[in-house]
Amino acid sequence: MGLGKTIQSITFLQKIFDHGIWGPFLVVAPLSTIANWQREFESWTTINAVVYHGSQTSRDMLHTYEWFCRDENVSTLIPGCYKVHAVITTYEMIVLDSSHLRDVDWRCLIIDEAHRLKNLSCKLVESLSYMQLEHKVLLTGTPLQNNVEELFALLSFLQPETFNCQQAFSLEFGNLKNNAQVEKLQALLKPMMLRRLKEDVEKSLAPKQETIIEELTSIQKKYYRAILERNFEFLAKGTSGGNVPNLMNTMMELRKCCNHPYLIKGAEDKIMQEYRMMSNEQNPLQAMIQSSGKLVLIDKLLPRLKEGGHKVLVFSQMVRVLDILEDYLVQRSYLYERIDGCIRGNERQMAIDRFSKKGSDRFVFLLCTRAGGLGINLTAADTVIIFDSDWNPQNDLQAQARCHRIGQQKPVKIYRLITRNSYEREMFDKASLKLGLDKAVLQSISGRQDQVTNQVAPQLSKTEVEDLLKRGAYGAIMDDDEAASKFCEEDIDQILDRRAHTVTLESGEKGSTFSKASFVSNVDHSDISLDDPNFWEKWAKKADLDLKQLKDNKLILEIPRHRKQTRRFGGNSDDAEIFAEIGSESEDSDKFRSRAGGAGGGQRKGWGRRDCFRIEKCLLTYGWGRWTAIQTRGRFSGAITHQELEELSRVVLMYCLKYYNGDEKIKYFMWDLITPTEVAITTGVDLRNHEGLSAPVPRGRKGKRAKEESTSGRHKDEQSKREWAADIDIDALLPDEGF
Repeated sequence: MGLGKTIQSITFLQKIFDHGIWGPFLVVAPLSTIANWQREFESWTTINAVVYHGSQTSRDMLHTYEWFCRDENVSTLIPGCYKVHAVITTYEMIVLDSSHLRDVDWRCLIIDEAHRLKNLSCKLVESLSYMQLEHKVLLTGTPLQNNVEELFALLSFLQPETFNCQQAFSLEFGNLKNNAQVEKLQALLKPMMLRRLKEDVEKSLAPKQETIIEELTSIQKKYYRAILERNFEFLAKGTSGGNVPNLMNTMMELRKCCNHPYLIKGAEDKIMQEYRMMSNEQNPLQAMIQSSGKLVLIDKLLPRLKEGGHKVLVFSQMVRVLDILEDYLVQRSYLYERIDGCIRGNERQMAIDRFSKKGSDRFVFLLCTRAGGLGINLTAADTVIIFDSDWNPQNDLQAQARCHRIGQQKPVKIYRLITRNSYEREMFDKASLKLGLDKAVLQSISGRQDQVTNQVAPQLSKTEVEDLLKRGAYGAIMDDDEAASKFCEEDIDQILDRRAHTVTLESGEKGSTFSKASFVSNVDHSDISLDDPNFWEKWAKKADLDLKQLKDNKLILEIPRHRKQTRRFGGNSDDAEIFAEIGSESEDSDKFRSRAGGAGGGQRKGWGRRDCFRIEKCLLTYGWGRWTAIQTRGRFSGAITHQELEELSRVVLMYCLKYYNGDEKIKYFMWDLITPTEVAITTGVDLRNHEGLSAPVPRGRKGKRAKEESTSGRHKDEQSKREWAADIDIDALLPDEGF
């Protein structure tokens, strides 16, 4: 990871190209990296490389005009004579256009992030098996992630004749118990694997530090306990029968609670209501920050990093966590970029370029660990914050390697946020043990003769699922709110000094910081054995729970589970799938169907701040009227039509005009601009020669004015003059004071 696999592979193709093997070559890479692959081909080689991606029309045109050479005399294609030397595409295109690609005799195949092939039954492996491939190169920094069977999948793809029986391979290497087995497997891999470590390739690479910080706020503790109480019936049943899925669902709810309670259905409204009652403040930002220990830490840490000139990558498993962080960054006025599963390939590369260019003002890069943790280069950043850890620790290592790679000149600090007294802590310990398998099998292939460990990657059994839930149960009933309050009051220096453990991995060392990381020790408050068959009954007694009234606990809303499109968090958002954008429209999407102006569907209840911020950003980027571009790239919180986009944009601009105290010509131009088309036609409004276009637009702070009552009054007069605007209640349509 970060050792120049891309450059080495490209120069390898150039070398065989110079010897008269002109391709065609096929490069398969993640969507985030295909633009970088093309850029490196142009920088390092004379090979004609094209990107095979995009719409069906664009791919058909590429196949028609760029694929084969033409006979100049008869203007017909010459089969077998390829105009293109290298084709760069994605895993998805291999599956989608297998019929086109399988007709080509590929001289060399290069697969980036090849651990995608770890499942032999996946469609990608099936599609590749039908293709004619003379030579295969697999690039990956993590060939072993969970078990040895995944390694067999890669070997079988490379040499299907030799590795043709997974059962025999598993029988011999599936359970590595002694050094003899490990050494035999290493000997098997050595002829076909080139293993390089960072300390082998670049000894001057800046050291990496990993800091583990743990704390749980009182609000999180309350919801943690509420989740356990709500699911007490399932917990008491243990792993008997078909109860394991219920336990897994409980684990997911606890995981969301450890990240931020706003991820739980109905929690945001209750927290905001309690915050207003306790503090008499209308500050949604402070309520959001104080609800999560992780966000409290980030709010204290980012100003220090900003002051020091650092640039930050923030990784999370959950798309909705990125939504919360994005909302926080907007309200704190931090400039940022974002990559998740919704961002298209060309937009991903543009975001990377904006963040990485010299003198860039972008401070934070929000990334989904799965979408943004592979293959991209972000050495402009020197700080990584892992908001929540992955069950597969190799994914977190991939995320860290986005900035801790060759070309990094600064020391890299990695802050891993893990909540104290929760199941998340135990989950991280178990996940980290998986790295022992990687070290045992692959470490000495680089030429080093290290002592082999006997550590084997654990599989999560039913008992371990139940054990994980028990681990954090006592943390939820401990009356330790004073510690949570103290944590929120401490400054960042005190937190890093008292609540963190730092491990420095010098460039000359090897191994992972996972195996060396230790945690802040905690007093064991449990006086009940985890193996006690009556554990949950005794826990309930210790927690003073009335089992008959547990079902009346309304802190966690009880709703049927639906598969639905991902919705961004907010006062009216649904608790949907949080790891990817899946499913179809739900019945709740009807709330987007009503019009803002009252006509054609009734008065809308109001737009959330998430969509308001989105439309504001899109208007600044694309301008008024480009509704298709805004709809496609705006990442709104649900299905939204062009008409609804126009209505929301109109309301937002009317709100801006309410407090605008600048040039009157500009104001009149904006009013005419947002006038509905049917009204503009009847009144003869002409925007092309509008006098407001020649007026100078105020910039910066000079363009901002205080929200004076007189300005608001003049706005009401202007609004009342226009029949189409007279009945629009801006305050009702934009009820969120956070906007």
